[in-house]
Amino acid sequence: MRPTTTNEPDSIYVSKDDKIAACELRTVKTKLIRVFVTGMVHETKPAEMEKMLKEKMNNNTVKCELIKKGERSSSFCVSAECLSADGIYDPILWPEGSYVLSFNTRGLTLGKSAAAASRRMPIEKMLAEECDVLCLQETWLTKQDLGGLSDLHPGYVGVGETTTDLNSGLLRGHVAGGVAIMWRSCHGHLISEVRLGVDWAIGIEYGSADHHFYIINIYAPYECRDNEPLYLERMAYLSAFIDNLRIDMYISYW
Repeated sequence: MRPTTTNEPDSIYVSKDDKIAACELRTVKTKLIRVFVTGMVHETKPAEMEKMLKEKMNNNTVKCELIKKGERSSSFCVSAECLSADGIYDPILWPEGSYVLSFNTRGLTLGKSAAAASRRMPIEKMLAEECDVLCLQETWLTKQDLGGLSDLHPGYVGVGETTTDLNSGLLRGHVAGGVAIMWRSCHGHLISEVRLGVDWAIGIEYGSADHHFYIINIYAPYECRDNEPLYLERMAYLSAFIDNLRIDMYISYW
């Protein structure tokens, strides 16, 4: 094997039938990315959407599966092998509709300092891309901080749930958990906040002449078997809530 630089592929010499041949090995790391698409025209067929996305993305690994066919619209699960998620999340790729993103913040900063703005950069980028709804987990905000969600970015409002109220006593360490959901203020006349009465879930209800559905954002990490009883308890609570609604439900889960 000859020496190579970091920018060159390795050349490996192999012998077969007393003949020497050279071949190059290249390693390509891809991720299987899945997105859920809703609000599509009722008559949309999976094969048609799959063909359209393959052509637009220039990616033959795209698969499209019908999840639900409603009376007015259909929902799909789309998967593709990509080097990064940026391509499949690009709103230009999709037909006109709602653009929903989910992000685990590991601590959301609401301050106006340069340091706070720097930590918020991924969120600012998502909102700048004009997503319609943004679901956030592990915000680490207190009850006193939640009012700042609607001042986070021009053109957006938000609500949240928290595990901590500073009026209840001293805080040791950082705030744990917390969820928030933000949406474009221009959709305000179509959206209502939904409270589930717990500190690990928050949602919205969307209602228009053509569509009526809920988006629920939850934080329920499993992590290890010790957390299984709490995890199952939360899933049962969520299941009971969904059963009582009996309409389309889309869940952002972490």
